[in-house]
Amino acid sequence: MAEALALLMLKKNTGEFSLGRGGLIQSERKIQAVALIEEAAASGARVKKACEVLGISIKSYIRWKAGMTVDRRKGAEKSVPRKLSPEEAEQFYRAANTAEYYDQTAA
Repeated sequence: MAEALALLMLKKNTGEFSLGRGGLIQSERKIQAVALIEEAAASGARVKKACEVLGISIKSYIRWKAGMTVDRRKGAEKSVPRKLSPEEAEQFYRAANTAEYYDQTAA
C-alpha cells in the first residue's frame, strides 16, 4: 500500500522524463529524477517501479545516481585512422572513372 501511494505521488508530481530511446535529457532533469526516485524509495516504493513511472530505465537511474549526468555524446572526437584524404579520394575516383575501370564493380 505504501508503494502504491508513493508511486501515485511520484506520478502526480512529475511528467515523463524519457524522450524515447536516445533522446537528450538535460542534466538538471536527471538530477531531479534521481532525487524524486530516492524520495519515492524512502516512502516505500521500489526503485524499479519508480523508474518505470518516470519512463526511464533502471540502468539510467544507476548511471545518473553515480554522477554521470552530462551527455557524453557531445563533442566526442571521432577519427578514422585509415580514412582517405580529400586528395586521395579525388585521385581514386578519377582512376575508377577511366575507360579501363568504369564498367567494373568496386569489389
